[in-house]
Amino acid sequence: MTHPTHDSRPEAYIAVRLEAHAELFDKLSKLRTFLGMLHANALDHFLTMDEVCKAEYLGTCSAWADAAFNALTVWDGADR
Repeated sequence: MTHPTHDSRPEAYIAVRLEAHAELFDKLSKLRTFLGMLHANALDHFLTMDEVCKAEYLGTCSAWADAAFNALTVWDGADR
């Protein structure tokens, strides 16, 4: 089975996959930490935030999840 490459050299594809893996790890780690903080406070702190802060918090989680998904598609070669 051949894998898609961004360039004719396999090294370039490996580099892209390694970068995607690092991005995936980074975003999932941040998301996990953010959601862990939310869970640890039993939602009390979140519920006391104003609506703008809640939206920013959830927007950040969503952005990290989207970035992780995009990195995963690069890692799997599904972005081609």
